[in-house]
Amino acid sequence: MVNNEKEDQMRIIIDADSHICEPKDIFTSRMPAKYGDLIPQVKHVKETGTDHWFVGDRIVWMVTSSVVFKGADGSYERRATVDVGEGEDSAWELFPKRFEEQHPSSFDPNERVKVMDEFGIRAAATYPNLGLVNPDVYLAGGHDDRGYQRAVVEAYNDWVLTWATEQPGRFIPLGNVPYWDIDMAVGEVVRCAEIGMKGLVMSGVPERHGCPSFSDTAWDPMWAAAQDAELSISFHAGGGEFDRGEYHTRIMGSQIMQIASTVEAFIGNAVTAIDVLLSGVLQRFPNLRFAIVESGVGWVPFVLEALDEHYKRFEPWRQRPEMKSDELPSDLFRRQMFVNTWYERLQEQSKATLPVDNLMFETDYPHPTCLFGDEIEDAIENRMKSLDEQDKEKVLFRNAMRCFNLGEDFLALGAPA
Repeated sequence: MVNNEKEDQMRIIIDADSHICEPKDIFTSRMPAKYGDLIPQVKHVKETGTDHWFVGDRIVWMVTSSVVFKGADGSYERRATVDVGEGEDSAWELFPKRFEEQHPSSFDPNERVKVMDEFGIRAAATYPNLGLVNPDVYLAGGHDDRGYQRAVVEAYNDWVLTWATEQPGRFIPLGNVPYWDIDMAVGEVVRCAEIGMKGLVMSGVPERHGCPSFSDTAWDPMWAAAQDAELSISFHAGGGEFDRGEYHTRIMGSQIMQIASTVEAFIGNAVTAIDVLLSGVLQRFPNLRFAIVESGVGWVPFVLEALDEHYKRFEPWRQRPEMKSDELPSDLFRRQMFVNTWYERLQEQSKATLPVDNLMFETDYPHPTCLFGDEIEDAIENRMKSLDEQDKEKVLFRNAMRCFNLGEDFLALGAPA
């Protein structure tokens, strides 16, 4: 156990980034039958021995990407490598190959709660695992078939909500936004608010998917809908299809590429934060909250200092009327942005420049880089030891409550009996 009984009574932890793995019937049981083979479904590929999500005859994602194994005794298990045969080197060595090989806490909310109880986690935000922040799955049915795309989005979001309804107060449901179609996105934002979502997820690099950059006011109807609904927007690391290709994997090896691609995704998400801070969106929508997720926090002081210094030097308010000379990017960050920490050591000297009121805590379960068991206690007691108890409380749950607009009644629902 992470906490002893006395600590359990005092400490509340909200996991601001956990992932849920889609069950096999998430789409087949929720989408209209008229879509036939275009309904995403799981098929086994004999050549690789791997389960994949298919749309028609097209592979769109690996079923068990970035999830933990089910051990021989039924426990969750993180493995550094998988024996795939002499001389073989697979980019997926870290992950199970078959749906049945993953621990049920990946896809079953009741099993997840058991793990959360063991870890001392009161509530967890639910991020997707199917790559659904990218439009590939939705667009596989045809770029002009908006009915199909809407059906896929709604099926996923409706399933996410079942986690929160089956285990009240334990999950913070986040809905995917069909951002490639602004009208459809606005409609889904409104629907998400109506059915009880607590936040929204989309790609932080929409221009890589044929969409406008965040500086384009074409996004304003969606931002307005999210602000009116009091739903935060999350940009999760790895939402931009960054891929160095087979060449780098071959010369570096899959394990090295896993390290490189993970850290590169963190840095890429920091660039997204820069784009948003300079986009004018925060000035036009001062009550809209953004979360930069699974990217760490060590980059924040440097980025904010660099932005502020050059903001003052280049005076963008002379060209952009929404920007003000007395409102720096760091001011906007402190007012409207949140970031997550989990593995980092928050140094004593960082307290002066790290905006503690904007930091949240995550475990990243069940990804290979997640915190397990006693690692959570180590993160809180040792890696965050530079923070006093009041600041720890902010990081562990109070900032997440602000980010996801949670009331004390939400925590009461998930309180232990």
